[in-house]
Amino acid sequence: MNETLAGMVSDEIGSQIYSRYYSATEVVTPARKPSEFNFNAEMRLTRRNVDQYLSQGDIEGAERYMEERRQLFWLNGYKIRKLNQAYFAFHGLYGRDPASVSPIRGELKLLRDKNPQLRISWIRYQE
Repeated sequence: MNETLAGMVSDEIGSQIYSRYYSATEVVTPARKPSEFNFNAEMRLTRRNVDQYLSQGDIEGAERYMEERRQLFWLNGYKIRKLNQAYFAFHGLYGRDPASVSPIRGELKLLRDKNPQLRISWIRYQE
């Protein structure tokens, strides 16, 4: 929970700093057609399905499925060398990562949205 909250706060502070000091110098790049492949949604789906295989004790099925999904990610430009439980353990630790199935980030966001006094206003303290 600490790391998830720290990530949320750092995103907010970074956004405020960028808006205040760097947004006027932003280089505009030509718009690209957004990919129809949604990495975050596909990775969450993968994680949930792998968890389902494992909850049924089907380790071989989970491994086969992860390799099929890895190939799908590869074909869509996400060069994941190996998709396995170690990948999920490393990338799924924090609530904001697409490989995470933890509800903590959503719950912390809801708590902070309902309590405006918990919002970060870093710039306010710098003036």
